[in-house]
Amino acid sequence: MVLSTFLYLLFPVVACLVDFYVESGPTYVDGNRLILTAIPPKTTYPVKVTVIAWQYGKNSDPKIKTAELVKQTFYIR
Repeated sequence: MVLSTFLYLLFPVVACLVDFYVESGPTYVDGNRLILTAIPPKTTYPVKVTVIAWQYGKNSDPKIKTAELVKQTFYIR
């Protein structure tokens, strides 16, 4: 299963890419996609997946502050 995700914040003149990584769970990031991997047969459900999103700021005009990390958790049933 592939969850296609491409996140970005729009500003009047510039777009800043939001990147993400997997903190825990049977998934990994491939480019801008979150890939769910095989879950072992004897796994206890629900399976917890936690993804962290982050975004660098920009020092040139228009200046943008680096965003705080955002954590999102979901469960596979």
